[in-house]
Amino acid sequence: MSLYRFFASARELKDEDNGQIKIAVENDLSIASKYTDKKNCASLEWAYNDQNAEVLIGYIKEHLKICPRIELWRTGNGDKSQAIIQKCSKNILNKEKIKEIWGGDASTKPACLVVYNS
Repeated sequence: MSLYRFFASARELKDEDNGQIKIAVENDLSIASKYTDKKNCASLEWAYNDQNAEVLIGYIKEHLKICPRIELWRTGNGDKSQAIIQKCSKNILNKEKIKEIWGGDASTKPACLVVYNS
């Protein structure tokens, strides 16, 4: 089972590619729609390290200027088990929370971290 990490939002997401992190807006929502009802999704390709986590935190906080919440999803393609959903304010979002949601592997259950404006 391959790992699928993605953002989901009610508002349009932006592409980003800095060589270490690739965020690509998804036009095909066939996988994402199994987990979220949001119509704007972007996949994430990266390797966890503290510097990359800080870049993602900046991306998330920038998006929250135009939208009240953003979902961060981790799942194995085809995994149908019930997702673990957690929530946190952008004010307490940190590298450890990013590592918890996106630093894991595909052997873990689907998970979502909903980050919202406070």
